[in-house]
Amino acid sequence: MKFLIPRPRFAPLPHEFDGEHHWEINKAGYSLSEVTSALLDDRTVRLAKTFRVHEHAYHRFFVFDK
Repeated sequence: MKFLIPRPRFAPLPHEFDGEHHWEINKAGYSLSEVTSALLDDRTVRLAKTFRVHEHAYHRFFVFDK
């Protein structure tokens, strides 16, 4: 059985642009709920699910429906 345990942070880290990542979920100003609402801003799609995989736990995947 595999499971992911998030490491709690008391304050989000500030994001510093490194030339590749314009934003990262859970950095200051980019919570998961804020990113999800921005992705759904045009309301033409519905978020079916969001998940992470054990092999790449740092990545989050979004599945959308029309």
